[in-house]
Amino acid sequence: MTSLATIPLVGIFSVAVIATWVAGTSLARNTDVLDRRFGLGEALGGMVLLAIAGSLPELAITVSAAAKGNLDLAAGNLIGGIAVQTMVLVICDAVVEGERPLTYLVGSLVPVLEGALVILVAVGVLLGALLPRSIALGPVSPASLAIVVLWLGGILVLNRVRKAPLGATVLAVATALPEISSGVSAVRIGDHQLAMGDIFGGNAFQLCIFLLADLIAGRAVLPAAGDLNSWLAALGIALTAVFAAGVIARPSRRILRLGADSWVALVVFGLGIAGLLALPQ
Repeated sequence: MTSLATIPLVGIFSVAVIATWVAGTSLARNTDVLDRRFGLGEALGGMVLLAIAGSLPELAITVSAAAKGNLDLAAGNLIGGIAVQTMVLVICDAVVEGERPLTYLVGSLVPVLEGALVILVAVGVLLGALLPRSIALGPVSPASLAIVVLWLGGILVLNRVRKAPLGATVLAVATALPEISSGVSAVRIGDHQLAMGDIFGGNAFQLCIFLLADLIAGRAVLPAAGDLNSWLAALGIALTAVFAAGVIARPSRRILRLGADSWVALVVFGLGIAGLLALPQ
């Protein structure tokens, strides 16, 4: 693949992007149908089913990078996508029909719990990045194990709340396409909880892939995250908190087709990227 000329590579990348978009749209519709047929909660459908399926691009890239020993790419792919994918909620907000913003229409506090789960596992990433490489359980970072345990515990808590068996850089933007297409599709079919569960669920689940990356690389990946990825993880936490607060506050008005929380998220994201560029490379 690396021996191909630039134009064929761009063509292959473009075809892959289109296929990813189409697949994401289909995922949202099929997940909504499964939710209805099996009595799954809307939020948990996004948190588990749609989130895992939508995280497959991150899984493929991380496995490939870890196998080649490229730990920076493996860590950056998983961490860097959180902030970008959370901003997909701004796009979902913009395509909502009517006068009410997305967080008003959700009508449930379950996405707040999902957002709290994202924050917990992202904090695990920040702490894991601070651990020295010498602290590991064989090839696995204790933080990677903790992230998986937190995710499983969070799913069990959400299961009790819903009383249902189950439900949820250029590279970062490209792998966020399933979330964009499936999120927009969920909004268009009126399943607003599914849209938020898709984003929060994908963010929480993809950080569990660090455990697999550790096993494939044969050493802990998180200590290779570095300052830039730690900054992006913190930005992802801040953006998640903004939308979780929006679900609680339920702003009823839209300004230029966006709710107040989406505008706050845009400002936070802009400041976060500016700060990222200011960090020493």
